[in-house]
Amino acid sequence: MIDAHLHLQDEQLVGDADALIETCRGVGIRRQLVNGTRPDDWPACAALAESHPDQIQACFGLHPWYVNEAPEGWVDFLEEFLGHGGTAGVGEIGLDKWVRGHDLPRQREALVLQLGLAVVHGLPVTIHCLRAWGTLLEVLQGETLPDCGFLLHSYGGPAEMVDSFVALGGYFSVSGAFFHERKRGQLETFVHRVPSHRLLVETDAPDMGLPAGMERFGEPPVNHPANAVVIYERLASMLGETKTVVIDRVQANFERLFGGTS
Repeated sequence: MIDAHLHLQDEQLVGDADALIETCRGVGIRRQLVNGTRPDDWPACAALAESHPDQIQACFGLHPWYVNEAPEGWVDFLEEFLGHGGTAGVGEIGLDKWVRGHDLPRQREALVLQLGLAVVHGLPVTIHCLRAWGTLLEVLQGETLPDCGFLLHSYGGPAEMVDSFVALGGYFSVSGAFFHERKRGQLETFVHRVPSHRLLVETDAPDMGLPAGMERFGEPPVNHPANAVVIYERLASMLGETKTVVIDRVQANFERLFGGTS
């Protein structure tokens, strides 16, 4: 199994990262893609990938929540990390009109800049979007995008926009949050709209937890990354397929987008 998006460098997890990784390895999770969000946590992401090269790959990016506090020189600092061997992608980047005090023009500027860096370095991007799907589509349609594609993590946009993102090279990941009853209809529509060769699975740990009682690891509200096992099982059931079939397909999709699991 592969977890296409999480944050092991988060303060809620980083102190126990080694133990968490071993638990994940023990239940069959063979690759975890750790996403940076701001200059302060990029070194921790790099350290995790260097300490566990068989298990962890790292992405580095400026998340839209942090564009207002980005220090001078953050672009040069980001390029240092993108130039490291083994860097999996640029992320987590994007647009967010939900977060309090958002500055959409500034977010958009940072997104466009980082899309350009991804093209230069030949890396895929992982995109966060909340309440800004129309603007995001407009940006992506107007920019040169990396040939390898991009991931819309924990996709929560309209089902009718899926085809437009697919045409641009989009992949889509399912998180545990979509198994809450209030989102079940949205998830069923979404997973049957997304082409099977563009579907991935993520935990977004320590966030985006499963519904109460569905967790198999850890203590809510912190989402344990080993709960990826449950997401694979639930997704397979929803698709009417075996867990093995879904695991193999997600692995192939991940390898196509992020360059292999080694």
